[in-house]
Amino acid sequence: MKEILESRINLLRSQLADIEQRRDYVQAQLRLLEDIAQLLEKYPTLGEGLVGLFRQTTMPRRRRTRELVNALMDVLKTSPQGMELEAIRKALLERGIQVPGKNEQMQRARLTLIFRKNQDLFQRVRRGVYQLKV
Repeated sequence: MKEILESRINLLRSQLADIEQRRDYVQAQLRLLEDIAQLLEKYPTLGEGLVGLFRQTTMPRRRRTRELVNALMDVLKTSPQGMELEAIRKALLERGIQVPGKNEQMQRARLTLIFRKNQDLFQRVRRGVYQLKV
């Protein structure tokens, strides 16, 4: 019985640590948003440039990646024979989906990495051209 109670105590302590870590993350995000709101009050024209920053900092990385993969699937549904990386990148940007990377070359490299990591969803037709896996 003592072992069961100790196990349960350890589990609850672990869950509490996870909750505290999440709370710290949410508090940091709240402070960031408050700072952004203050900046926007002072400099209203900054709003357009801060949209990308807001997206990157308020959404956990795993969720952003999942959102990007879903958007890639939607884009590639429109072209069953495949699309070139640059066309895919532009289609994502037109839909308001931010592609990670400092410049176009790094963004294409990131897309290639996503395609390679998700080979169950995407298929390489030829160099730089990808399609949904049938």
